[in-house]
Amino acid sequence: MGNKADVSSNDLLSWWLDDPETKVALLYLESFGNPPKFRRLAGRFSRAKPIVAVKSGRSRAGTRAARSHTAAHASPERAVDALLEQTGVLRVSTVEELFDVGAVLAHQPLPAGPRVGILGNAGGPGVLAADAVAGWGLEVPELSPGLQDRLHAFLPPEAGVANPVDMVASATPDHYRQALELLLASGEVDAVIVIFTPPLTTTAEDVAAALVHAVDHTEATHVPVVAAFLGTERARHRLQAAVRPIPSFTYPESAARAVAHAVRYSRWRATPEDPPATFDDLDPNGARQLLAEAAERADGDRRSAPSDENADEDEGALWWVPPEVAWEVLGRYRLPGVLGHPLPDPTAAAAAKAGASGGLPLLAGVLRDAAFGALVVLAAAGPLEDLDDSATRVAPLSRSDARFLVQGRRTSSLLAGGPERPPADTQGLEELLLRLGRLAEDLPEIATIDLNPVLATPEGPLVLGAKMAVFAQPAEPLGTRPRQLR
Repeated sequence: MGNKADVSSNDLLSWWLDDPETKVALLYLESFGNPPKFRRLAGRFSRAKPIVAVKSGRSRAGTRAARSHTAAHASPERAVDALLEQTGVLRVSTVEELFDVGAVLAHQPLPAGPRVGILGNAGGPGVLAADAVAGWGLEVPELSPGLQDRLHAFLPPEAGVANPVDMVASATPDHYRQALELLLASGEVDAVIVIFTPPLTTTAEDVAAALVHAVDHTEATHVPVVAAFLGTERARHRLQAAVRPIPSFTYPESAARAVAHAVRYSRWRATPEDPPATFDDLDPNGARQLLAEAAERADGDRRSAPSDENADEDEGALWWVPPEVAWEVLGRYRLPGVLGHPLPDPTAAAAAKAGASGGLPLLAGVLRDAAFGALVVLAAAGPLEDLDDSATRVAPLSRSDARFLVQGRRTSSLLAGGPERPPADTQGLEELLLRLGRLAEDLPEIATIDLNPVLATPEGPLVLGAKMAVFAQPAEPLGTRPRQLR
């Protein structure tokens, strides 16, 4: 609570991880303080307990020259998204959503899949809930004929039982209980949203009691249940009395959103842990020496050159490495598509940018952010550059991170080829990104790298253009300063 005088979110995560009373961590973040430590802690925490975070403010990226194409794609907000996604943290937009999602994760089991059953007593709210569920990428499966027959056995003839289940306005509390028990035990849905629209005769408290009975007495306790009681708050306390308290929402869309976040976290937690990739054929010392020698030569040239009063301020913060040195540094990390191509072929590069070359042009880059460290970016280039289609991850990269960069963009399907173009070697592209991330992690003096274009071809990636800038003053590694009050 209040400003972080001497206790950070990292400190709290360390405490809550070992606290048996803590089920979910809810964070309001304006900054991360030490992002590398947050990444380690949050990733470990999310494997045991969920974290939900609302992030406000904007992070200011490190100094860079406007000529960096990578900088145009690696915005602070994308960096925040990348860090939270990589650590399994659920990012929400508002404090209301923070507590909505936290309530579901704290009191209900994790959904085993994306199938959602919708149960209510009015058609309109059920349709709205179904639309919201589908909008979040979840499924509203049609129930099996056998399950529909069991529902029809006690519901009015005019009831709809395909899913959403519309029990119509005459539905009694006992109808709610029986229908929910059937859905929970069916094995056909992974979560249930129950909607109650107040009719003239049935009370919200009675329906809430029926739902609590169904949840507490059904063996299939692995299916989460949430409720949306429209126009009434009177049943909320009754829903909390369940052995497994049922979160209640004012609107069906809010319930669907909370369930979607729970499904997303369940998927992340079910994926095997994937540590950062390592390599045994790199030459970081050789690459560092190349940059140091080039910087010494440049310093001598600058001292002997007349001063330029009109020089850009960024030019004092960054220094662009000579092309031949940039290519050799990349070669020391054995990036696919760089070995054997120490200098770009200007003709081929021009053709690639024009899209006339047979490979799909991409931009692979690194940007060192003052708050987050090295960001690795993969973006569409050439004729598709105006689409602003990119993906970002914080280095060092795991193999799943590299896979996301390659496959998590709108135009990623183009890598699969087409009638006149064979599929590209995506594994080779992932390898290039992994080594690029390792390079950025090992050499903090590097401010930005632009590999543009990188041709994604069936034979592997081909790097045709490379630019690299380093800080004029060595960058201070993140997390090295002692914490102190200001």
